[in-house]
Amino acid sequence: MITSTVPQKISERNIMITMPTESQNNAKPTSLFKIELLLSKVG
Repeated sequence: MITSTVPQKISERNIMITMPTESQNNAKPTSLFKIELLLSKVG
């Protein structure tokens, strides 16, 4: 992946907390979306 591992781990934690069932079904698209949100907020 192009993004760093730090925002990815944060996004994965958010997914586990907010929607544990969807994180298993749509792990990759959801994590990518959250990473983009995090990067847009931080950057």
